Amino acid sequence: MKIISILIPPILSVITKLLTERKNKKSIFNYILTYLIMLVLSNFLVYLIVRYSFNIKNVVYSLDYYIKYICLSIFLNILIILIYKFLKYFFNLIKHDDLKLYKPKDLLTYLKRIVKYIKDLTLKHPNITFFIVTTFIFFILDFYLRLVIFIHTPFYTVLAFCPNMITILYGLLISSIIFLLPKIFSKILLILTYSLSLILFVVNYMLFIIKGQVLTIEDLTNTQEGLEYLNFITEKINIPLILIIIFSLILLIFSFKFINKIKRKFTKPKSFLLVLGSVILFIILRLFTIATLEHYSDDDWDKVNYPRYYYDEFINRNRSVISIGIYDYTIREVYMHYKNMLTTYGSIEEIEETIKKFDTENTNEYTGIFKGKNLIMIMLESIDNLEITEDIMPTLYEIKNNGWVFNKRYSKNTATIITEFSSQTGLYYNDIVYKINNANYNLSVPKLFEKAGYITSSVHDNHGQFYNREVLHKSLGFQNSYFVLDYVNDGIQFNDEQIATNDKIYTKITNKENPFMSLIVTITGHGPYNDGFCESQKINNKKECLDYKSGLTDKMLESLLNRLKEDKILDNTVLVLYSDHYPYAYDFTSEELKTNYIKADSKYELKNIPFIIYNPSIEHKEIDKLVGDIDIAPTVLNLFGIDYEPKYYVGTDVFSSAHKNLIMFSDYSWYDGNIYSLENKDNANIDYINETSNYVKTKVDLSKMIISNNYYQKFN
Repeated sequence: MKIISILIPPILSVITKLLTERKNKKSIFNYILTYLIMLVLSNFLVYLIVRYSFNIKNVVYSLDYYIKYICLSIFLNILIILIYKFLKYFFNLIKHDDLKLYKPKDLLTYLKRIVKYIKDLTLKHPNITFFIVTTFIFFILDFYLRLVIFIHTPFYTVLAFCPNMITILYGLLISSIIFLLPKIFSKILLILTYSLSLILFVVNYMLFIIKGQVLTIEDLTNTQEGLEYLNFITEKINIPLILIIIFSLILLIFSFKFINKIKRKFTKPKSFLLVLGSVILFIILRLFTIATLEHYSDDDWDKVNYPRYYYDEFINRNRSVISIGIYDYTIREVYMHYKNMLTTYGSIEEIEETIKKFDTENTNEYTGIFKGKNLIMIMLESIDNLEITEDIMPTLYEIKNNGWVFNKRYSKNTATIITEFSSQTGLYYNDIVYKINNANYNLSVPKLFEKAGYITSSVHDNHGQFYNREVLHKSLGFQNSYFVLDYVNDGIQFNDEQIATNDKIYTKITNKENPFMSLIVTITGHGPYNDGFCESQKINNKKECLDYKSGLTDKMLESLLNRLKEDKILDNTVLVLYSDHYPYAYDFTSEELKTNYIKADSKYELKNIPFIIYNPSIEHKEIDKLVGDIDIAPTVLNLFGIDYEPKYYVGTDVFSSAHKNLIMFSDYSWYDGNIYSLENKDNANIDYINETSNYVKTKVDLSKMIISNNYYQKFN
């Protein structure tokens, strides 16, 4: 039906064009008027066919419908007319007596004539050719990027009207400005815009291939991490990518050629007005095009399947790119980032009203089971279940087999800081965290442990400014923070083992006289897995490199346990170990995915990663409750009998009766062990999905409001 609705209007319009030409070739006004009337009537005819003849009731005859199909019709009209003219020329060639198509040399002659015809046509119309070629440069880069994202995360076909139309509008806008500028400035602007578009394309392509997500403003604050992946990036360069870049460069050369042939017939003041008019027209057409995105109702249980949802909420970056294209996405990303930075989300009153909606439980059978013991939380960089074997990580393997293992801890994160923040606050990390440098997270894990008489410290092998940790850890309430690279030469290798073997560092995270709570953020397991770190050990295989790096983290755990034992504080110390994310810089095989991830969706978007609690006195336990990153903080606080109010946390204590067997994510998606909300949910319980989705949205919004209003500063 979509094919019918697209094809009928342009075909009828072209017929109208031909009839009009026969009747009165000189009357341009008559042609335009007849054409537009036929276009509108043919679209109305499509509506009648689809709505009544085929009994499809969900077609709405509206402004959105008209904008979408009339725009499609106009573009298809142009395409059909071009094909018509080409075929007309083709048949004229065949009629030549000197051309016989059954001989190869005659076929070559024919092809030469076709090439000559196209060349003559472009030279005859340099202005039109310039617009088509220049616009296509920007279009092809965007289209290929959306295609790659779509292949990995299927959502909203790449042939959809809105993203393609918006990208064409950006191409036409840039082409118009270049066209109207003086020749030297037009060439400079063409090179500049092409270079920026190419960089945007390559950066987003590489980020998506490596981390599974496109560029955000926050990524720009951590360019150092990107530089570490240079060797890995070169491996991701493939033939299709090279061909796309080469093709865009060829188009750039052609565009340059036609800049010299542009026929400008207007003065500078007029050029300015034309540029202004182009911008205004672009804004109007863009707004109309956005209006064609399929709308949803707030009550729709499947609104996560609507592209308009990802434009409005802007919560899933990959789906936003597929919905509106990379250029509009980039501008909207900048706008939304600074909007979040400059505005306050919600209010204190809204926070307190929202808190009342949720059930809480202050105590349960696990409350205070570790009361008075020391706590060391260890966030394991890129450690995956794949690595926890007796051969690769024997210490962690033993810890796992003697501790409490949370088998169903899931994460979608690919940034360490996200898990780091959530595990200490029970809140979701977002752009707003950067907004409030002087925030007081007075209900965080380190802050409440300090109130309970503990000495709180954090240690990381990197610089303090990385991810703004020196500010963030202070806001989280750590009394002492030690960033190794701020105290030693930058040439030191990232080796986790030094955390336990170096006396200066070890004394920062332990204390023989007073109870202590410490956070260790490891780093050795970080990718890529083809860097100089492994090459220095003559390791060239990625899996072996991953194993080697994981093994070094394991040696830190071994050394730490030995020293705690020697100091006679191991029995009184609880280790809480959890990964920040899976090793995304390692290319998993299909078999490895099947054996190491519980399949939540067809593309393994959800990763099942480690979460373990260990103390020599506890018995091994397998816990099958679903656990998210935000649940770690309240679970730890309850186990240690710390005085805290569960209602002020978005996450919940895993052992509480108030804990729903549900994992919630900051993009409003969720997983309940059976249903993953971003999947198609045919024959699902719609009421249940609606209820759960509303619950999750309220929780995520509560987290935004708490951070944006610096709500925890009221608790002293």
